[in-house]
Amino acid sequence: MTASLSGPDAVVFGGGVGFGAVPEGAAAGLTVLGLRPDQARSPTGSEDRRVEAAGSRRAVLAVETWEEVEIARRTRQRPGGSA
Repeated sequence: MTASLSGPDAVVFGGGVGFGAVPEGAAAGLTVLGLRPDQARSPTGSEDRRVEAAGSRRAVLAVETWEEVEIARRTRQRPGGSA
């Protein structure tokens, strides 16, 4: 379906998926949509960044999500959790 809509504007990898390296299998599957992640540009710290290779027709981004903080926050909000 995505290909029939002329592809996405961008693909965002969040959390651990995009940090360190975009998974090889995901990167290979994106080329049919004109997306080319550049493994060398994957973030190694905590900064969000664009990680598409030269010639990519669309943006590829890696964004830190801090999901462990959100899990902790919601756990504390549950009945019986410490406030």
